[in-house]
Amino acid sequence: MAAQNTTSLVRIGIWALPLGALLVLIGLLSGLGAPDPENDPTGAAQAASTTAYFLTQFLGNVLGPTLVLFGLLALFAYLVNTRVGRLASLAMVLSVLGICMILSFLGLVTYAIPALSQGYLNGQQDALQLVGNVFSQAFAINLLGSLLYFVGFVLFGVAIWRFETLPKWAGALLGIAGLLLAVPVETEILSILGSIVLVIAGAWVSLGVLRQPSAQSAPAEAQTRVR
Repeated sequence: MAAQNTTSLVRIGIWALPLGALLVLIGLLSGLGAPDPENDPTGAAQAASTTAYFLTQFLGNVLGPTLVLFGLLALFAYLVNTRVGRLASLAMVLSVLGICMILSFLGLVTYAIPALSQGYLNGQQDALQLVGNVFSQAFAINLLGSLLYFVGFVLFGVAIWRFETLPKWAGALLGIAGLLLAVPVETEILSILGSIVLVIAGAWVSLGVLRQPSAQSAPAEAQTRVR
């Protein structure tokens, strides 16, 4: 594939980062105001068994993180042949590994909860207990995945900061977004804030890439790979 075509694909692909973050935000916002399973298990089961719940969770928990992965891969491709290439490579590996682990957990939210909620409404009283058991077993994987992509986002942020031709503070926001999204808290406020910050950081980085013909157009100092 011609270098110019590859560069164009990379510049377009990076926009998957803010778009994916936006879908994650939509999924999180759709869950606000939902009944508490502990206080209103029937109401929570009814809400989780609707088509609207499945669609919003599919957008936020499956399609959104998948697009974020594509955006990070495009960002890696943009940076790999520069002096921060090794740092970007490590950031890509950790981010992709972490998000893939998180996807296994988010799949439970998207596919298992609606099925178990419908079972509860059909008279299977132990269905909600099964939800708790499933999430307790997946907690360690979720925690490890969050740690990995947090470190990956921070390393991407450092790479962007050092690269010099991309907005430095966009890199800082990327690290902050990783921290907010990775914090293991029950409230969704930090995750919502993290998604908002990731939308901003991703769009800012994408605009910075769009303004540069390619990474090879950066100053000579930025072209020397760290050896």
